[in-house]
Amino acid sequence: MRLIHLNWNNIKGEGSVTYTKIFNEAHIVVQLDMLQDCIVDLTDKYNSLLSPPNAADDGDFYGLPRDSVSSSNAGGNGVTDGETSP
Repeated sequence: MRLIHLNWNNIKGEGSVTYTKIFNEAHIVVQLDMLQDCIVDLTDKYNSLLSPPNAADDGDFYGLPRDSVSSSNAGGNGVTDGETSP
């Protein structure tokens, strides 16, 4: 049974949740349990998308050409792989 819908507005760049009539009429314990289960699932998915499966493959993971991936750079001078800073 479907209790909520996750929506995405591509123009606004925002997501939202729509609750079905079935959800709104369900017992409060069912609502709370279902929401907590969804929060855990969504958090797990979110966290898995933040980290590349293998650090060596991060260019492929983010859909970037390998030569355009910037190395970690706390100074912010935009040094890319294979370059050195002045």
